Amino acid sequence: RADTFSKSDPFVQVKVGSVIKKTSVKRNDQNPHYGETFHFNITNEKKIDIEVFDDDAVGSDSMGVGKVPIEEPLLKELRKGGAKVNVPLQSKKKGKSAGNV
Repeated sequence: RADTFSKSDPFVQVKVGSVIKKTSVKRNDQNPHYGETFHFNITNEKKIDIEVFDDDAVGSDSMGVGKVPIEEPLLKELRKGGAKVNVPLQSKKKGKSAGNV
């Protein structure tokens, strides 16, 4: 959701188990590219939780949520040095598509 008078200021929160990491905020950008890398110690976790937020002066509003199952094909790619995954997002409030990340 874009702010009333401006474009959105998105950032992505990635959670594996109890570890949460966040990207930088992309100001006034409705189609951001992050190019950031995070490292997680994956042991028994079954999924990666992803949530995109719009950073506001008074807090952050959720723009969409998604999950990536941690299965052997993904683990194999991660062991090689990384993986690119297209994650569909759903709106938390309406359950509708909220784009991809």
